Amino acid sequence: ATLFELNLSYNKLGRQGLMDIAKALSTNVGLKSVSLASHRVDSSVAHAYVQMFYTNVTLLTLTWDVNLPAFNLKLTEMINRNNEINRLLLEGKDYRPKLPLEMKDDPPELVERLVPEM
Repeated sequence: ATLFELNLSYNKLGRQGLMDIAKALSTNVGLKSVSLASHRVDSSVAHAYVQMFYTNVTLLTLTWDVNLPAFNLKLTEMINRNNEINRLLLEGKDYRPKLPLEMKDDPPELVERLVPEM
């Protein structure tokens, strides 16, 4: 069985726990939704999640309480990109033009196994 949603809201993960989750998500291809509501997110944690999205093209939603405008915009762009990749896959269209530059020459094989929209 594959876990598609992970709700860690109101858990006391702390800064290091949030950073560890970002690192784990960077190679994850199963989770489609992660909720981290109620956690204090500083710019270094937000930066770790931006970096995670350079290698994670399958996470479709990330819920948290962050008021860091520069990071919110970038994270929204990356989540929108992932949702567009998912839509193209579901429609049987070529998603490779939407991949990050680092992935375009060697698209991840597991991306093709995305599940229908939640």
